[in-house]
Amino acid sequence: MDVHNNACLTPKGREAMVRAVVDGGLAKAIAARRFNTTAKTVAKWVRRFREGGVEALHDRSSRPLTLPSQTPLAACDAVEALRRQRRTQHHIAAELGLSKATVSRILKRRGLSLLSSLEPAEPRPRYERETPGEIVHWTSKNWAVSTLSAIALQEIARAAAVRVGNMFTSPSTTTREWPIRRSTPIRNGRAR
Repeated sequence: MDVHNNACLTPKGREAMVRAVVDGGLAKAIAARRFNTTAKTVAKWVRRFREGGVEALHDRSSRPLTLPSQTPLAACDAVEALRRQRRTQHHIAAELGLSKATVSRILKRRGLSLLSSLEPAEPRPRYERETPGEIVHWTSKNWAVSTLSAIALQEIARAAAVRVGNMFTSPSTTTREWPIRRSTPIRNGRAR
């Protein structure tokens, strides 16, 4: 319940009002004036308190127990059956004698508002190959970027090999190779 702190008839205020009537012997009309409500409301809360105690003073759901004007289940099933025949909401409403709003509500509740929701989407095909990387798609843009990146990385690797010396093998000058990082540094011509 979303009420402000000074509201008169919060569960705490209802308990104070009921205790004043039940325990204090205050008349319902006087309690109604004191708690700024009607005698009928005081009587309702006193009756609920006597039936269920303090727990009964909390708010109840205002949802109705029955819905006499609810669309029968047979009509809902008929709407769904016609929709599965790919009929429009307008045609379904005309054929069954229901309003378009009722047909729309039923279809929305059953997840059939859109014609595309009648058949589930086919799964995307998986292309499986015998070996990983069997098919690689390269565009001219990818080739240009990868070539430029490879050239730039070679230059960085050469500079790093000169500075670090023993951490990389020096790349060949005739072919473009990626620098290979050794697992152990080389010192004095031997791997440790």
